[in-house]
Amino acid sequence: MTDNKTESKEKKLTPIEQRKVDIKHYIGSAGIQSRIKSLLSDPNKKEKFAATLLNVALDDSLVYCTPESIVKSGLQAAELDLPLNKNMGLAYIVKYKKDAEFQIGYKGWQLLAKRAGINLRATPIFDCDQFEMVSDGFDTVVKHIPDVDNQKDYEPAWVEGHLRGVLVSTKENNEISHRFVSFGKILQIAGVSPSKKNGSYSPYTLWNLEMYIGKAIKYVLSKMPMEERQEQIARAVEIENGNDKYRIDEMDKQEGGKKEEDNIITVVDEETFEQCKQNIINGETTLQELCDSGMYEFSKEQYDELEKLEKL
Repeated sequence: MTDNKTESKEKKLTPIEQRKVDIKHYIGSAGIQSRIKSLLSDPNKKEKFAATLLNVALDDSLVYCTPESIVKSGLQAAELDLPLNKNMGLAYIVKYKKDAEFQIGYKGWQLLAKRAGINLRATPIFDCDQFEMVSDGFDTVVKHIPDVDNQKDYEPAWVEGHLRGVLVSTKENNEISHRFVSFGKILQIAGVSPSKKNGSYSPYTLWNLEMYIGKAIKYVLSKMPMEERQEQIARAVEIENGNDKYRIDEMDKQEGGKKEEDNIITVVDEETFEQCKQNIINGETTLQELCDSGMYEFSKEQYDELEKLEKL
């Protein structure tokens, strides 16, 4: 009997191995294969897509996401012909709560615009810059002198506190247009609450300037009249709007709940926090793993303390 138990333990798959099996099984299902075939007629592209998606699914940041949400996100990337190569920065699959979510990077939006015959530039404007935008209703004159000596756009926390917005300039059929999207509008578009700074941590908390630029570009493109040849952009906007709307609805629920609870944020109790500290000290887990599990909600002070412990 003991030998059978030992043999059973030896045959048990590791979490990574089990995840690989689950993803392969889901990708191989008839419905998903039919969808892949309709999007990718080239056999080589189909094989590459499956291999890339499997690699993405095994990323530590997505370990708690459902296979269904990961594959759905991958199919959305394939539909828009945007590779999921992090080094290219065109598109990403990120974790939101317990699901994976497809997000287009700002370079991805630029590529989609280029395919549609739209030249596009996006410039972040910070409160240390000199910026002026004057319009008579038809012609717009923009003056921007960036304060490169004081900009710290490489620090996400600095960006959060100093970004005024993003200037998106487009050129189509020799017609130039400028639109400034404020930081507040970007947060509204993305479904990201400013209250996240007060202890609600998610992958969106760690997103830097590129995320905000991408959302500003999406907003401007969504307001432009689209021709038939620009259908891909319209579809990209539709996909991202669906994801953003989900987060906005969630944010509204959370904000409503906070009002009912007199703005009290529920975080882990002292006993649980001490256990988390000890687990990090013992090397049994990492701060990223604790946050990704969805089981713990830390205050800003708790998060900072755990982060310091991890660096010891």
